[in-house]
Amino acid sequence: MKPLFLAVLFMLLAFPAHSQNLMVAPKPKLDVLARTPLVDDKKFVAENGPERVISFNEERPQRRFNRLVFFSALTALGASKAYDGVTTRNTLEGGGWENNPVYGRYPGVGRQVTVNAAFFAGESALFYATEHSRRRWIRWTGRITLMFAIEENLRLGVCNSKTFHDCHPAMPF
Repeated sequence: MKPLFLAVLFMLLAFPAHSQNLMVAPKPKLDVLARTPLVDDKKFVAENGPERVISFNEERPQRRFNRLVFFSALTALGASKAYDGVTTRNTLEGGGWENNPVYGRYPGVGRQVTVNAAFFAGESALFYATEHSRRRWIRWTGRITLMFAIEENLRLGVCNSKTFHDCHPAMPF
């Protein structure tokens, strides 16, 4: 225990000494928060030319929300959830049981609809938030996550309908 404590103490004390050796960053010519140049405008134009002057009054155009992608993905999610819910209800009425502990072993219709609606609302809200992001990787992460949810609902619906007997997850992890 004592060597671990000494190692942690040494690392905590070593960081401030190391950070003093880093070079100082150059001062920016533009104040991003105030959206105004820090240097005199005439001096800035004289040094960089008129084509380098940035107009701070105009806002950068925002990315337009893609409604087609959003509503088509939500339609697919709703259809897959409905298919999974109907086949699960048929299985429960035929003597089967639910393995998901969120629903319970033998959920009623109200509980099944409420939990499915809550999951649908949560996934829809998360997808809405990711689709409104300016960063492409966040949008595509949300789309891929939603497609995995759609695939899972369709696969479980097919497993519930007893037409496909080899019901294993598509991804092994």
